[in-house]
Amino acid sequence: MTENPKGEATEAGVWRDYMDDDEILLWQGQPSARVFIEASFKNISLTLFGIMWTSFACFIFWEIWKEEGIPALLVLPFIAVGLFLVSGRHFWDAYKRGKTRYALTNRRALVATSFLQRSVKSFLIQKDAVIEVRPGPETTVVFALEQRSDARGRNYEVSRGFDLIEDGVEVAALIRKIQRDL
Repeated sequence: MTENPKGEATEAGVWRDYMDDDEILLWQGQPSARVFIEASFKNISLTLFGIMWTSFACFIFWEIWKEEGIPALLVLPFIAVGLFLVSGRHFWDAYKRGKTRYALTNRRALVATSFLQRSVKSFLIQKDAVIEVRPGPETTVVFALEQRSDARGRNYEVSRGFDLIEDGVEVAALIRKIQRDL
């Protein structure tokens, strides 16, 4: 860890372990850990499905409880899944964002996560990469596409960037400056 003028430790020293000797840390931050509920088709669909799932599971639980008592407890995991679909996933996303840190050097972007297991992903800033800025109360800056494959072996791309950061416009400008300097 490095120290600021007041003698307090900062995260810049933590990033030093993942940087090359000639790299310079330009920015570091983290996404907002607030709970966001997005008004998208996917979100609305999952919420409605979760409500139906939970309602049906509660109905089954009540019917079994009236007749047999204890075996109704076997339905509780289904109720829990329904409640997660309705609202728990928003809290889980906020928790994951709270365990994420970002850094931007003069050559690449670093994304560190510390939920479930610790990992640091590095994305080289490409000269011809399209930088997408998604404005809002907190801005998302997309700077890379990550290749992934599903269980069937089909490949697809996932947008990667700094999600829900306060100073997104300034960070996008920094990335564009890095691209010009390449």
